[in-house]
Amino acid sequence: MLDFTKVSVLGNDFIVFVSEAGNLKFDQERLGGLCDRRNGVGGDGVLTAVKIAAADNGGASLSYPDPIWRVSQYDRFGAIEKLSGNGACAVVHCVKEKGLVAHKRRDTIAVINGEQIFDVLVGVGGYGVNLSRWQLLTSSASKSHSDVERRDADGLDISIGKTHRVVQLVNKTELQKIDSGEFSEACRVSGFDAAVFACLEENPVQDGIGQIRARFYTGKNGELPADAEAAAAAALTLRRSFGRGGLLVHNWRVIVPGGRVAVRMFPTQDGEHVSVRTRAETVFTGSVAT
Repeated sequence: MLDFTKVSVLGNDFIVFVSEAGNLKFDQERLGGLCDRRNGVGGDGVLTAVKIAAADNGGASLSYPDPIWRVSQYDRFGAIEKLSGNGACAVVHCVKEKGLVAHKRRDTIAVINGEQIFDVLVGVGGYGVNLSRWQLLTSSASKSHSDVERRDADGLDISIGKTHRVVQLVNKTELQKIDSGEFSEACRVSGFDAAVFACLEENPVQDGIGQIRARFYTGKNGELPADAEAAAAAALTLRRSFGRGGLLVHNWRVIVPGGRVAVRMFPTQDGEHVSVRTRAETVFTGSVAT
């Protein structure tokens, strides 16, 4: 039998398998079956995490303490996909709860996915993850969607691991009106991984922290209650718009259907990075046949 942990990151739920010795391999059909909410465990995806030493990472030189975790992420149909910030937080929550890492109050745990490396900070208020450097692709998001244009929308196309078409709306009433067809059309027209619709709160800055609301949609999974990269893309877009008034805010609170995500932008030697802080919780544990 293989033990698993069902972990929810603000409603984005994963089936997590962890191994301290050896690889975890599943075929695509079985992974899809596990994610089936009627006949399987149920989840937005599957995560497998294998404990390795830094020296075992294909010869790569990593300045991380042992151990680190090599993670693979699969969507709800069993297809391999890039590791997400939510996925990285779910894995670290799982290995922490299992007692597989000796963490301090504020300790950083490294998870890797190919050349992708996430530093996940274990804190009192949840998990912080550095999503690395972001990239501005275009500033024409508002021109891609006729129904959104009628709302005097503004937006950006942003890459943070995944590609996001972000559309800024004028208020939360317009945000609530967006339906799945509009989300789907925004993804289809752009060809991007996710469509993000967001708006400033009525009181956009409180104690120096920007306040926004956002909703997310992916072509494969539909609307999601929370997504780390999409929340960061929303904050980056609205910072640009809000900054036109001369005030550039680098800390944001993004209200999403699943809860709240804290977003921070900060300078590094290779450009500006963006990080998020969110919560994760164990839903239940169980076992499946090998």
